[in-house]
Amino acid sequence: MTLNEFELAKADLSCRLCGAVGLIAVENANNGGVRPGCPACGSSNPLAGVQWLKRTKRANRPSGAYETSEVWEANGNCCAFCGKTRLECERFKIGLTVQHVVPFSEPGGIEGPLIPFCARCQQSSAAALAETQCVRRYLESLEEQIARIRAKAGGSDDAA
Repeated sequence: MTLNEFELAKADLSCRLCGAVGLIAVENANNGGVRPGCPACGSSNPLAGVQWLKRTKRANRPSGAYETSEVWEANGNCCAFCGKTRLECERFKIGLTVQHVVPFSEPGGIEGPLIPFCARCQQSSAAALAETQCVRRYLESLEEQIARIRAKAGGSDDAA
């Protein structure tokens, strides 16, 4: 399903999990992909067989970037994460994607090298990245709290 087709039909589409009508398009800030979403139950997979919505033109792709098929071919036609071959992905109806070695949302990510990922691994890696970013924010918050405690205690490293 293309993004345009989804936009035209989304008000009438219902979630396969909760049955709510009126799906939304959810953009992934990491890779610029768009997927259907259910605002009622929060599902990121409300339509059977549709993980990502195809765009006619990639919004965030830098000029001169390689096509997905070229990245897969240059890297042995297998997913860099799980090792599924391109033929296995096609046989099991798993989409082919590419992953930035440095996450797209990180500095330098858009210019960095690309590696092949099947759609399932792409989804898992996005979840792992979100978890890592959450842990980083938590650690930064803890470090700020420790710095405030140390400052109140007169800067001593022995205060705990």
